Amino acid sequence: MEEVDPQNFAARITHFRANNVDLQELWAPLKHRRENRYIQWIAWLEGNGEMPSSPLAPSPPQGTLQESGELIELGDALDVLDQELGFID
Repeated sequence: MEEVDPQNFAARITHFRANNVDLQELWAPLKHRRENRYIQWIAWLEGNGEMPSSPLAPSPPQGTLQESGELIELGDALDVLDQELGFID
């Protein structure tokens, strides 16, 4: 949730913290997976930084066909699929 909706996540963790909920089990996976993000959230909770925002989505990979603007013929594409994936007619 913290990556998708940081505002909602912030509301939840501040509510939990105000009610003296132990957040260690919440932080453990984030600290392991994205330690920098964990550090940003802790700093924000302590008033030492800005609330983390949603990370930018990665750009989709660009293939050579898209770059050249040329597409192969349908029959050729089907032949490639047949050879690569072993489709049986």
